Amino acid sequence: MRNYVDQNNIEMSERKITAEWLAELKFLSALTASPEQKSAAFIVKQADLSDNDYKSWLWLLQDNKVRCLTRIYKESSFAFLDEETILFPDQRIEANKKGEEAQYIEKDCYTRFYRLHIANNEIKFAFELPFNCKEFQSLGNGRYLIMSDIDVDKPDLWRERHEKALDDSAVQESKPKSRDEGAIVADKVVSFSRNSVSEDPANNATLSEAPASDAPISDTLASEDPANNATPSEAPASDAPISDTLAGEDPANNATLSEAPASDAPISDTLASEDPANNATPSEAPASDAPAAAENNSNDWYMELEEIPFRRDNSGYHPGKRTQLFLYDEKSGEIKVLTAPDLNVREITLHRQDARVLIRANDRSGQYRHMAGLCDDIYELDLKTLSLTLLYGAKDLNIGKTFYWHEEVFVLASDMREFGLNQNYSLYRITQGQSTRVGGEEIIYGNSVGSDVRMGKQNIFLVQDDNVFYLSTLEGEGVLRLLHQQGEAEIILRGAGSVDSFAFVDGNLYVIGLFANRPQEIYMLKQEESFQVDQTAEALLVSVQQNRKEANPERLAAESLFVSDQHKQEGANPEKQEVKTSAEEDQQHVRTGDLQNQPIMTYSDLLMRKARNSGDLLRLTHFNDAAMAGIWPSDPVKLEIESNGDMINGWVLLPRGFDPLASYPGILSIHGGPKTAYGTAFFHEMQLWANDGYFVFFCNPHGSDGEGDAFADIRGKYGSVDFHDLMNFTDAVLEKYPQLDTNRLGVSGGSYGGFMTNWIISHTDSFKAAVTQRSITNWLSFYGTSDIGYYFAEDQMAADFFSRQGIEQLWQYSPLSYAAQINTPALIIHSKEDYRCPLEQGYQLFTALKVRGVDSKMLVFKDESHELSRSGKPLARIERLKQITLWFNHYLQP
Repeated sequence: MRNYVDQNNIEMSERKITAEWLAELKFLSALTASPEQKSAAFIVKQADLSDNDYKSWLWLLQDNKVRCLTRIYKESSFAFLDEETILFPDQRIEANKKGEEAQYIEKDCYTRFYRLHIANNEIKFAFELPFNCKEFQSLGNGRYLIMSDIDVDKPDLWRERHEKALDDSAVQESKPKSRDEGAIVADKVVSFSRNSVSEDPANNATLSEAPASDAPISDTLASEDPANNATPSEAPASDAPISDTLAGEDPANNATLSEAPASDAPISDTLASEDPANNATPSEAPASDAPAAAENNSNDWYMELEEIPFRRDNSGYHPGKRTQLFLYDEKSGEIKVLTAPDLNVREITLHRQDARVLIRANDRSGQYRHMAGLCDDIYELDLKTLSLTLLYGAKDLNIGKTFYWHEEVFVLASDMREFGLNQNYSLYRITQGQSTRVGGEEIIYGNSVGSDVRMGKQNIFLVQDDNVFYLSTLEGEGVLRLLHQQGEAEIILRGAGSVDSFAFVDGNLYVIGLFANRPQEIYMLKQEESFQVDQTAEALLVSVQQNRKEANPERLAAESLFVSDQHKQEGANPEKQEVKTSAEEDQQHVRTGDLQNQPIMTYSDLLMRKARNSGDLLRLTHFNDAAMAGIWPSDPVKLEIESNGDMINGWVLLPRGFDPLASYPGILSIHGGPKTAYGTAFFHEMQLWANDGYFVFFCNPHGSDGEGDAFADIRGKYGSVDFHDLMNFTDAVLEKYPQLDTNRLGVSGGSYGGFMTNWIISHTDSFKAAVTQRSITNWLSFYGTSDIGYYFAEDQMAADFFSRQGIEQLWQYSPLSYAAQINTPALIIHSKEDYRCPLEQGYQLFTALKVRGVDSKMLVFKDESHELSRSGKPLARIERLKQITLWFNHYLQP
């Protein structure tokens, strides 16, 4: 007898998950501990439909409580200067410019920094730099390393602005000052605004910890002014892209590309659908200092292109764009250039004790001037002498991470020899210009588990007390691993869901995660023996949970995440959230007992114990409680099958109010990458379909991440083993659930998932409707138009573009070559500024279908990139979901 989740025995929720529900969600990112690890800060984002943008706030985690630190609404990066002070940038300075100064202000060409005093939330202007800060790190004593984009042909444009600012500053100094004027900027050399500031919270205002209103943030902020595609400057480059694009190595940045972060968005260095130029969240990455190409040529009727890639997804056309490293001294106001213009800086890693800095950079000189190479070099900067030494320049490793460890230099990298661009990393020691592989274990670096409820930079790597921790992917789960110096890794924390970011505070492990089938929250790892569940709390939970646990064992482990601190007050103000520990407040919340009396999993304990499960996590925050109030998401039911000699992990979401005697339509969802993964992490899109009465089923076919190199290697096999896996999984779902109507099946996917959707409907008529998004239809044109095409297409298709055989093979694996066999009604969704899977790919399929008379429609989203589904403008994301659902409803619903 088949086992089903009997949703008829569950009281129906008050609300359905809709497309507009996106605006209620809050996205957490950048969990970062203070220097002495006494507290941590993080970013919270939320869609603002009135501005069609995203607001963001800086929050503090301390003593297991959280509080809001800023209300400027554009905070996206920060750095602790000490335990009491945080520095953060803001690029919106043009709004603060008035009068005579305004003529010198160019959008996105300046960065204004503010100093936040944590104790009283007081924010004061610190300094301003004449370029757009992409990433910064504090060296202490008022010195900062700054990464900024420049034009390789005009690298001194920033200096011209700087000198202009100094002249302007001298003029301002000669004018009479008001009593307060100049107080904020004191003796700063780089300062463009010396007017007094009163009410602007971006300057000197003392900020309240929370709004006066008890209304939810979504209500209180509706009238006030990101997505990885629209927000201003998400400064620090992420170690982990969160995106959904084709896997591959971006030669301009050397980041391993893999589909999906910010929706089908994984969190790993494996994908550059975050800004491929720097691994930063796309739209939040600052614009280049480089003037438009038309300005470069003093012409406004053409653009001059001399190098490839000539454009990047989320970054646009960027002739001559490079990232340069600067040193800024706040006391003297001096700015020093540390790297050559043709050295494209990708990553900086500090050695705090020895005043050294590792610099990972992509050499764009000589033969690489006009075509970026795939492999980075490693340099070391001496902060005392500012001398730069090349440590490794063999250009034979795809480097994903550089770091100091036990006073030596190590990298996570692959030689790409056996499995190509998507090959997993290994540990290498770098000494005297040579690389030595340490151990033989594959290192799956980065969390590539897809979800569309993440945004922003995630911290996925940490060296602490000579221990290396990093996030990884395993069988559809985002896990935390500990790396040993022999090159072996062990799992520290895993479980159904995803660890998105982590930090150690007071010796305890805290994570931002997607667990228990809900959006992101912050969790703390507890000791296994500490779970002394309060009997009253247990009694309160039993009646709500018992039926669900018995009906769906897969959810049993995850339910323990909810045992503590259930904040049920719909409409509660998220900015007033904090963990309650008093006996009086215990009466208002379901909890495990007094948090202060519960033993915590300390840092030293963590290193000595075996792997912990997500069921041992205690949820500390309630950012998404209001969004989840009255919502009943469908629980993923695991379904594992054998296909092509391996076990394939998959899951099924049952339709809302599932009735075993009824008949339902279904949707097969296919992830991007291909080297990413699906799992049980919350996915808005799929939950929306389940709420609309669909079976939703998805799996990790061959090519997916988290199962090792051999499993992930489908070079030259696209549309073969992966196609069979997906169809075998569909058959298994149909067999297990006879309620699923075989005549009402739909298929959908994006990027690689779009390719597979195209392939499926050109090779079978089993599906009655299809939605193909940001897809590949023609590998031949993809080769020359995609920002990664000229190396990704050859690698993945195992074909030489410059040979007749290679051309034939590229066309053989192109779904467009089988367009005559397509009969399935298809909705084609593409973004105008998608440079990963360019718009022309969609146009070609649309034309072919229209010529053949196949019912089809194409939607082109303006001002959006490959990241539309994960980090596009809120209204665009909502409309996309509505259009997909309308298409499926038309063809699949009775």
